[in-house]
Amino acid sequence: MIHLKSQQFVSAENNSTKKEKYSSTNTTEEEIQKICNDIQNGFVVQKLHQNENLTLGDFSSKINYSRHQVTEAISIGLQTNFYDLVNKYRINTFIEILKKSPNQNITDVFYESGFKSKATFYKYFKKYQNMSPKAFKDSLTS
Repeated sequence: MIHLKSQQFVSAENNSTKKEKYSSTNTTEEEIQKICNDIQNGFVVQKLHQNENLTLGDFSSKINYSRHQVTEAISIGLQTNFYDLVNKYRINTFIEILKKSPNQNITDVFYESGFKSKATFYKYFKKYQNMSPKAFKDSLTS
């Protein structure tokens, strides 16, 4: 399972490079943390990442923040970018589904998880799991 930094808010004081990029804003560390919590809720509770056409604008609107606020919170608080974060949640969803039903077809499950491209799915799966999806599936049934 991927351990998301959303579980552990990163203090802005420990992330000065990202904070410099957003130095023109007046967003406090507490506000960043609240936005990060709402971002996590958007993924965990609302499962917004399962929409294969999800954009930053759509996501921001659904959780009631501006695109800038979401981008700033993800960059400073979670130390990643929007699309990497979305794909981490999609990979986690893929893993959860496959663990519950290991006989499902890999393609069906990656579509259900929110991916619309096989190439993107394989790229991110390999990046975060250090193995192919087939090797992972085989490890569940062996």
